[in-house]
Amino acid sequence: MPDNKTPILESPKAPAAILGLGDALWKFVAWLGNFDFIMSMREERLAMIFESLLKWGWLIILGYAVLRYFTRPATAERRIIHWEMVTYVGLLAFMSGVLLATRAAGGVPPVVVGWGGALDGCNGTLNTSRLVGYADKYKVAMVCSVQDPTVDQFEDERIAVSNSFTITGGAVPALIIYKGTKMEGVPHIGQLTNNDAFLFPKDEDVKSVKKLSDIRKYGGILLRQGQM
Repeated sequence: MPDNKTPILESPKAPAAILGLGDALWKFVAWLGNFDFIMSMREERLAMIFESLLKWGWLIILGYAVLRYFTRPATAERRIIHWEMVTYVGLLAFMSGVLLATRAAGGVPPVVVGWGGALDGCNGTLNTSRLVGYADKYKVAMVCSVQDPTVDQFEDERIAVSNSFTITGGAVPALIIYKGTKMEGVPHIGQLTNNDAFLFPKDEDVKSVKKLSDIRKYGGILLRQGQM
């Protein structure tokens, strides 16, 4: 144990304690904010790297900090403690900076990258490159709905939903036929429509979605730009 007169921050165990506590706090803040690097970060490769940090990298850092704390000798040179402290605090500052910067500048990726419409349906191309982290639990689908400011868009049943598609990491074409839906009777000429994508659990039937609010009801995620 360090001498009682030794300042806390000069204790050989202080750097490891700060690293462990800071790492756990970082993970707690990310969990509290329901943070998702894959969905929020614009650069795909960096998103995958930091998503790995969010999922299990933080646990490796925490394990290292705990091991370092309990195996640290009772005494050490002040110079070694100083540089260890600088290194750990720098790492935590970098992790926190990435979290804050991505939250401030990030957003829902543009999944529907091309779309069109006709009297009997609509179609689009879904870019799934930013969705690969969801491939184990979700499929991706497209929904067309009417732009009508007089009604609640999430409760409006005038929508048409495509089949769900496997997330491949590439472009996925989607076609929606209005026949048999409440979009069938909508006057499409001159009528604006929303073309959105959404993630839907693999074990749920995507055809159970009759309005946009049903997506969340069944555990899905609407990928509308500016909303999530």
